[in-house]
Amino acid sequence: MRNLRSLLLFGLLGCSLPAFAAESSSAIDKGDSAWMIVATALVLLMTPALAIFYGGLVRKKNVLNTMMLSFVTMGLVSLSWVLIGFTLAFDKAPSGFIGGFQYFLANGVSLTTPYGTQTIPAALFMLFQMKFAIITPALISGRLQSGSSSADTSSSPSSGRS
Repeated sequence: MRNLRSLLLFGLLGCSLPAFAAESSSAIDKGDSAWMIVATALVLLMTPALAIFYGGLVRKKNVLNTMMLSFVTMGLVSLSWVLIGFTLAFDKAPSGFIGGFQYFLANGVSLTTPYGTQTIPAALFMLFQMKFAIITPALISGRLQSGSSSADTSSSPSSGRS
């Protein structure tokens, strides 16, 4: 058991040494950017998949409405994220709570400069975070469209089978 612990400790230490030895440059890395593009595309696929999932949970007459609600939120949240959401979430906070307006209307967000100390372009970072901003209202809208309330899902004896 003691040999296993020491082997694990040296293995973890050996894996972390390259991270400490790497120089901290803020140049854009092609490998990191490629992975973030793939990850962004995968997160983007979550919203149509969620629309199809919620479409299967509602009655036949509400399928189109439920699916379109997810797609409309994609457009609205994308627009609001680029215009003001990114700057409020990721700008340096002068008050300590909510960000400033440095990136208002995507000003200063480009494909050639990295965001902060990261090795991916600022525009790619903004798009990746936008996909999670898109999926959140889609999750909420599906819960509202499913037609069930919290009283229906409670475990009280009067609302279930007897």
